[in-house]
Amino acid sequence: MKTLSEKELRKSMLRKTHLIDRELEEKKYSLSEIGDLIPGNMVLNNIKHRSNLYTNSRGCKVLGFTQGELIRMGDGFFSFFFHQDDIKDLFRQWHRFIEDEDTERVYGFFQRVRTFKNDDWEWFFTAGKFRKDDLSKTIFIAHSVSDMPQLMNRFDRVLEEETFYRKNYERFQSLTKREKEILQHIASGDNCKTISDKLFISELTIYTHRKRIIQKLDAKNLTDLVKYARVFGLVK
Repeated sequence: MKTLSEKELRKSMLRKTHLIDRELEEKKYSLSEIGDLIPGNMVLNNIKHRSNLYTNSRGCKVLGFTQGELIRMGDGFFSFFFHQDDIKDLFRQWHRFIEDEDTERVYGFFQRVRTFKNDDWEWFFTAGKFRKDDLSKTIFIAHSVSDMPQLMNRFDRVLEEETFYRKNYERFQSLTKREKEILQHIASGDNCKTISDKLFISELTIYTHRKRIIQKLDAKNLTDLVKYARVFGLVK
């Protein structure tokens, strides 16, 4: 697996933050659905009031508070978790963005965060973007610097599989119960003879089902079949 450089990781995070904002704008997912999906810490803050509006479950675990507790902190949210020098720099940047009304720019920065497991500061790389419907609302995606390489690889895989799921849902649902069962065996590495023995049906019938599965899914090779089985939960 390719190891990304720091510059590539930062660019990747900025791009993904822009993509998440677009998904929200097009209402493909709700905020909580995306928050549960991504392998990282995601928050929605009100910059004007310096308060937290939403934190995904991963972010809550990192900070050591429930979502309700974070919201009830009000304007104490920023001062409690973030280093004052980082906050000053952040708000200088955002005031400039507000003046420009730039809803497309994604801002990436390093910041120090007080997490539940550290009395000292922990460094995170954070990407932020204004929501188009309200310039006071800003979506942030943050990753601990130490975890970034592993998280970004997972992030890529999750987004790719979700896109594949949406694009191919109808094709997969066109399979019969028996065809899904056979696809599961194929993806698990069983050949037609083995599947025939396990399901007590002829090899010719297995070949016929396999041909229909390939046609319905427009699969080009075994790798495509395995991907369908994995994304739609037939195999791990």
